[in-house]
Amino acid sequence: MLFYLEDGKALPWERIEALLREFSDAHPEWRSVLLLPPDITRFHSGAGKITAFYYRELTARGAKVRVLPALGTHVPMTREECIRMYGEEIPEEAYLVHDFRNAITEIGTVPAGVMEKLSNGLFTEDVHVSVNRELVSGKYDAILSIGQVISHEIAGMAGYTKNILVGCGGGEMMCEILKYVDFERIKTARAKWFMGYSDNTNLTFLLNTLCDTAAIYGPCAGSFGMEPWHESLED
Repeated sequence: MLFYLEDGKALPWERIEALLREFSDAHPEWRSVLLLPPDITRFHSGAGKITAFYYRELTARGAKVRVLPALGTHVPMTREECIRMYGEEIPEEAYLVHDFRNAITEIGTVPAGVMEKLSNGLFTEDVHVSVNRELVSGKYDAILSIGQVISHEIAGMAGYTKNILVGCGGGEMMCEILKYVDFERIKTARAKWFMGYSDNTNLTFLLNTLCDTAAIYGPCAGSFGMEPWHESLED
C-alpha cells in the first residue's frame, strides 16, 4: 500500500507510524476521541491500519476512543469486516454505526444562487448539508478523519471534507441530480462502458436499465483482482 511520498519514494510503515505518534503525542489533552475511517469498500487504502494504530496509542494513555466508519449510504459493516479492516484489537462496543436516514442533523445550506454559479446555471436548488449527530455532540476533544486523499470523479478529492459531508452525511444529491440527466440523449448516443460505485451507484443502475448501456459496479478494473473478492463484486 502506498501512503504518500517523501522525496519521490513511498514511505515505509515505520516512518508512517513515527509521524502518527508524533502527532498524537503533541495532544496529551485528548481524553475523548472519535475516529472516522472509511469502510470496507476502501480496504486497500491502508486507512484501517492507521485507525488500529490510533486506537491502540490513544487508549493506552487512557483516552476513550470511539470509531465511526464513514459508511455514507452503504450498509453497516459486519464484525468480520471490521476485524479484517481495522484488526482485532478494537472491541465491538467501540464502534458506532452511521445511519444516514435517522442519525443526522442539518448544519447548513448552500444557497441556490451559489449552486447556480458553480454549475454554470445547470443546478438551481438549495443544497442542505447534514452530518452525523456525533460530530456536533460536543462529546469529543478531537475528531480525526482518516482516509485517502486522492482525486475523485464527483467530489474532486476523496477523503478530507468528503469523508465528513458524504461519508458521515445524509446522502444528499444522490437522487436530486437525476432529473437533470438527459437519459434519452444518452440512449441514442454511441454506447460507452460506465464504471463506478458508491457515489455514482444511481448512475450505474439507471444507465443499464434505461439506456441499455453496460455498467460495471466497481472502483476500477484492478478491484476485480482482489483476494478474496468483496461480496459486492460477486455478481
